[in-house]
Amino acid sequence: MIRNAARSTTPSAARVATTARLVRAGTLAGALGLSTGCYTTRPILGIPDAGTPVVAALNDRGRVAMADSLGQNVDRVEGTAVRREGDSTVILAVNRVRFISGNENRWNGEQLTFRVSSLRGFEERRLSRARTGALVGLSVGALVAFIVTRQLVSGGSGGDRDGGGTPQPPAGS
Repeated sequence: MIRNAARSTTPSAARVATTARLVRAGTLAGALGLSTGCYTTRPILGIPDAGTPVVAALNDRGRVAMADSLGQNVDRVEGTAVRREGDSTVILAVNRVRFISGNENRWNGEQLTFRVSSLRGFEERRLSRARTGALVGLSVGALVAFIVTRQLVSGGSGGDRDGGGTPQPPAGS
């Protein structure tokens, strides 16, 4: 019976595995948030310089012209400007295609040539330090709160059950 009491105060292997899975899922969710939610965009006048991370918004002419390469009903293309060819075309290394429906496709940097006349415009994509800091702070706080509440619910760390240290002589001897 004492064995069962001691066993019930320590976390089971299943509980430890569940906690580890939840921590991994939280870490993955935080990383996903950092990779997508911490960017801002600002309009660019003209054609972006090579190496600039951009979002290119297609107009109706661009959707028709690029349908064979990108698919039907594309709204925006995210990527990096590779180079411009005069004032009429730009080559982008495409990372993501967003459709009018809201769906997205990831790409692996395939290079496509866009006519400037087929675009509504460009926006520069930049990492927002303020948003990133806020997200990191919230994520760390949530992780700490999760760990603390799990330790409180499970009865603490388990600690040393045998009392440890040197035994004290009985009082009055």
